Amino acid sequence: MNQGFYNAGVAVLLAWAALAPNPPRESATPSRSPIGRATVGDMSIAISEEHQSLSETAAAFLSNNDAILQNRNLLDSPEEPLPPFWGEMADLGWLGLHIPEEFGGSGYGIAELSVVIEQLGAFVAPGPFIPTVAASAIINAAADDATKATLLTGLTDGSVVAGIALGEGFVTEPADADN
Repeated sequence: MNQGFYNAGVAVLLAWAALAPNPPRESATPSRSPIGRATVGDMSIAISEEHQSLSETAAAFLSNNDAILQNRNLLDSPEEPLPPFWGEMADLGWLGLHIPEEFGGSGYGIAELSVVIEQLGAFVAPGPFIPTVAASAIINAAADDATKATLLTGLTDGSVVAGIALGEGFVTEPADADN
């Protein structure tokens, strides 16, 4: 994964997180039983015990799946397939941590998603995680319920991946084919 794209993805996600309200949940306890704890140096985004457990789970998962080795294997590859553990990440619910349950997510928020992203960065994990979760966050924030129902399920279950294009202004009309 190109480091520039990763940094741009983090910047987009953090900018969106700063603007989006994070509604309170009925329960602060995750529905899964995460294990372990891992940080980069002495700092971590994890601010609660649940976040620390999620961080440990993500670190253990990425270590067990040789995320760094998977990324190294892509250096000389002419293609960039999804990492072999993509489906497992989707099964863990990481692609939908920030999406409401009614649209296939877990209903948590950007804070929990950031904990997972921190570990993905620490392990230099390959794959389109950031553009996929950024796209789903934007769709969740801006789309009507019918569009959300159509698009978010595939993004949260890993069957659809997304890309993000950054540019000047907003696209309001289809590009003119003659130009």
